[in-house]
Amino acid sequence: MEASHSEVLAALAAATSQDINQLRPAEMRLKGWETSPGFYAALLSAFADLGQPVNVRWMAVLCMKNGVDRFWRRNAPNAISEGEKASVRQALVACCLRELAPQILTQLAVLSSKIARHDWPREWPELLNQLLEGVQQPGSRQQALLVLHHVVKTLSSKRLAGDRRLFQELSSSLFPHILLIFEQNMAAEAVTEGTLALKILRQITVHGFKAPYEEAAVRSFLDSAIPRTRVLIEMRQNASDQAAIQKLASLMLKLLSDILEHHPFSFGPLVASTLQLIDNLILNDSGCSLLFERAAVQLLNLLKGILLCSEFKSDAFPAGQQAQQAKSQFFTPQMLQALCQRLVARFLPLSQDELKQWAEDAEAFAADEGGECWRYALRPCVESCFVALFKEYNSHMVPPLIQMMQSNLSPTTPILLKEAIYTAVGLVSYELYDEVDFDSWFRGPLREELACTQADYRIIRRRIAWLLGQWSSVKLSPDLRPLLYSTQMTLLSGGEDMAVRLAAAQSLRNSLDDFDFSPEQIEPILGDCFNLLLTLLRDARECDSKMRVLSVASFVVERVGQAVRPHAAALVQCLPQLWAENHPMLRAAVAGALVPLVSALGPDHNQLSNFLLPVVETATNINEEAHVYLLEDGLDLWLCIMENVAQMSPQLLMLWPRVATLMEMTTEHMQICLQLTKAYLLLAPTQFLENHGRTLVHLLNDIMVDIKPEGQLQVWNSIPFSICEFWTFCMEKLALYRLYLHTIRTLRDFEHIRAYPEHPDDFQRVKLHMLGNLLTWPFQWYADLADQTKMEPVTA
Repeated sequence: MEASHSEVLAALAAATSQDINQLRPAEMRLKGWETSPGFYAALLSAFADLGQPVNVRWMAVLCMKNGVDRFWRRNAPNAISEGEKASVRQALVACCLRELAPQILTQLAVLSSKIARHDWPREWPELLNQLLEGVQQPGSRQQALLVLHHVVKTLSSKRLAGDRRLFQELSSSLFPHILLIFEQNMAAEAVTEGTLALKILRQITVHGFKAPYEEAAVRSFLDSAIPRTRVLIEMRQNASDQAAIQKLASLMLKLLSDILEHHPFSFGPLVASTLQLIDNLILNDSGCSLLFERAAVQLLNLLKGILLCSEFKSDAFPAGQQAQQAKSQFFTPQMLQALCQRLVARFLPLSQDELKQWAEDAEAFAADEGGECWRYALRPCVESCFVALFKEYNSHMVPPLIQMMQSNLSPTTPILLKEAIYTAVGLVSYELYDEVDFDSWFRGPLREELACTQADYRIIRRRIAWLLGQWSSVKLSPDLRPLLYSTQMTLLSGGEDMAVRLAAAQSLRNSLDDFDFSPEQIEPILGDCFNLLLTLLRDARECDSKMRVLSVASFVVERVGQAVRPHAAALVQCLPQLWAENHPMLRAAVAGALVPLVSALGPDHNQLSNFLLPVVETATNINEEAHVYLLEDGLDLWLCIMENVAQMSPQLLMLWPRVATLMEMTTEHMQICLQLTKAYLLLAPTQFLENHGRTLVHLLNDIMVDIKPEGQLQVWNSIPFSICEFWTFCMEKLALYRLYLHTIRTLRDFEHIRAYPEHPDDFQRVKLHMLGNLLTWPFQWYADLADQTKMEPVTA
């Protein structure tokens, strides 16, 4: 039904209401009009009318944006008509340029970029000229720059060759105009507009040129970027709007990082000046005092990028030679010593903000920041840069670190400095293998420091707990492992700070994850180990902390195997309580922890039977939203139960249809579903086939048609060939015959053997087995089949 302009306005107003009785019907009406002719023209009129309330106009833009995503393409179902699209394009830029509400302007800019992705340059060739005209007008400059930024950002993300070529042509023509605007705004200290212009320049420079430094205008801009960054960081200190200046400086450094990542050869000529900037701001005390955290992260990541860039390690190209020369001149022994001392003494110590967070919330402080957090967080960034320096310049970095370590072991050394040194020694433990006698250090100074009970010494205890985990697999005598485990138990005790206990738990896991691990060395304290871990599990409040501790407990079970049996009762009692918390990620951790526990208990896992099957049932229920977190661990647990169960139970038998449902939906879990089916057939063939034989035959008939010969081979390698004698319980003889016939015909074709040369013998084996099975079928089977249908001949 076509909606009138007044009806659309009324629905938009109701859709912004806080009253649920008005909101829901309005949303339904707007959704119903999405495919109606004239709806998007009505939305355009709504948000173009400055007299309408801001929230109504904002809702109109959102509806338009959602409609563009779904209905703007020509071949989309219920696509917007060409006439309506033309009217939107004709008026949209003018709406953007006169918009004053920031939240609406941002949405209009995103909307323009989405349409430009589809229609520029063919249907909307005038877009960029209109925006550039808007940039020339002081009253609309900021609006035009914001829209142009979003349009350029969207166009730069297109990856087809033709689209890339168009964007490169656009960049060549657009770059001089935007650079001029940027220079003018920087001279006038118009930071907001300068920031927008710089964002556009960054996208154009990085994605719009094959070799940016070979373009004269781009080269001049990049050469000026480094001194400009230094000026911005210096002027930030006394600026009235420090946040805006800080953002502009960060954008400059982001530009340099992107050039290094995407165009390393264009960055080669910039290596020397970049390293000089790092020297001035990282190693120089006066420059370091000007740094803000984001700039420090970006500078250290630039340093790391220059160190690890493979193009700078080859002299096959002039840019590589230039970079190598700059690196050799900068990274002198004296400079490397200064870098080592600066990173350890200035950047590795815990900051006051970190200590405050520790005091307020130890679990949040101890949270593990994994992945690529070094890109934005200072501590992981410093640590990764420090490791990179050691790997590249080991011989020059080791002496200053050893000297710092030896000269700061006394009790009078500031705690934060000592903690930073221990951090450095742990980070590069493999590089210090020949330099540090860790056995003596552990037996002497480290254990003495652990005995100190001062409140501030929790900082050292936490770091020593971590250090033990770092060095245990590098250089620790086997006869010291019992002492190591008992020390970790002490650090796990309830009297310690929560951050220390969490560090000790992870340290224990690292210690057990060693090639030379011997279960006998930890068995005497295994009971204490589980009691302490489970106490920590109960004391932890955050889900992330519980998952980490549970992972440690699970790993201990996996490593000690059957030795866990005398101590499993506490774990068996704890896991249902954790499962009852109903947090999807925690439940996934519980399901994962049950796998090694069931495997270790073997047939004795009956004490868990009332808990295990409901876990499997919940984890494999694809109708539950949480199954996306639980399914993989649930299937592993299910298979582990099948491998360790003594006999089939009715509850376990009733679960198998979940396997059939999964195999019908996707082949992602095909392998483990086939393993489960094989386990059922081997454990209780008669019971299984009486209950599920019909379903299995039809399921295999369905999936065999859609999978490749290699997949069929996988199926028949998982399903025992001898089951044909049990299928007498199944009345689906015709389906079974057709299944065999289809497979034999597929395997008869030797074309696929050339496609899978690694499996020719397997294919022949499967074919002969199936032919042999057909020959063993009772004559009455064939008589029944002949009555049902004209039998097809089988030829090998």
